[in-house]
Amino acid sequence: MKIKRVKGDIIIPIVVAAIALFGVVAVYSASRYVGEEDYGNGFYFALKQLVGFFGGLIAMFLTMHFDYKKYFKAA
Repeated sequence: MKIKRVKGDIIIPIVVAAIALFGVVAVYSASRYVGEEDYGNGFYFALKQLVGFFGGLIAMFLTMHFDYKKYFKAA
């Protein structure tokens, strides 16, 4: 099976990932104490944020590889 290369700007996914990772750090910084006190894990909320980050990253790359012309047929 041949893998289709996606033409496009690589900067956009890099910037999105950098901003999202900054958000994970901010969530950790803001919620470390509460996570430690309530759940026994200072990384509790940051890990939940990371799960969402990786789910969104997978969804982003899947939609980047999907031919947008097929969206018109489904619409």
